[in-house]
Amino acid sequence: MLLCLAALPNLQTLHFRNGDIEHMGDDVEKLSDKTPSRTFPSLRIIDMTTVQLPSCTNPISRVRSSRVSQIRIHVEDKTLAKTIEEFFASLAIHSSRSAIQLLKLNFSQSGENDANYAVTAQTFAPLLGLNLRSLHIDGCSMELDSDLVRLMAESWPRLYRLELGVNHSPTPSLPVTLGGLVPLVQNCPNLAFVGLALDTTINKQSSTVDDPIPVASFLPDIFPNVRYIGSTWPSEDTIEEDDEDVSDSEFEMHDRWDEVLRLTQEFSGFREQERNQMQADAPARSANSRKASD
Repeated sequence: MLLCLAALPNLQTLHFRNGDIEHMGDDVEKLSDKTPSRTFPSLRIIDMTTVQLPSCTNPISRVRSSRVSQIRIHVEDKTLAKTIEEFFASLAIHSSRSAIQLLKLNFSQSGENDANYAVTAQTFAPLLGLNLRSLHIDGCSMELDSDLVRLMAESWPRLYRLELGVNHSPTPSLPVTLGGLVPLVQNCPNLAFVGLALDTTINKQSSTVDDPIPVASFLPDIFPNVRYIGSTWPSEDTIEEDDEDVSDSEFEMHDRWDEVLRLTQEFSGFREQERNQMQADAPARSANSRKASD
């Protein structure tokens, strides 16, 4: 059946789960070896759920369409960073490499406290040659920094969404600072969603906020149209009363981020009023300048 699907000239969406993928690689390889140009020639969307990421690498590499724009993969097993890098490298040489705009990877398990599972700048390097508009990776340990964010911003000027490890347990060090977001603003005018663990304080813990005011006053300067700021800190409304793993300090951090959102919205309103007033006063200032020069 798969061989028949692979040869369909107008098939645009491919969705597979677990056992289907295990058999898919051999079948597609047989077809592509015989008629390489006929393997999923019009495919645009790939959506897969698999136990291990390598099970997807071979089938996707056999897809001959040059118009695959969206790839979504859910991986049930924990995955080495090197394996993720190899998968990214296969996309970098894929026939659709210039068409891929959306890439989403979700991992059900992570290799916490093991450096071999930590996704780093080296892992992402193969993707920098693509022209991504949306990158969403979650469920794995990440070691990110501001330099990597800058490279992503420079490599993907059409970026609309960037979410990396937002819902995963925080890593020990989070060197992506608030200032590290500036290249995203400078290079990605279409950016609408950012999900990153940030170092907003000098103690470099998981997106902690000592004082909401400096954070809230800074964000509107680089994101003048910001409308929402979320955090993954637990709230008292979403945690069971008998959950002993959550401390009062975590609840407090959630409340501080809520305060950041409230203040940011206020500051954004003030800045917008200032900009509107400056625009309204511009003709008068220009006229006064001409009079002074006369």
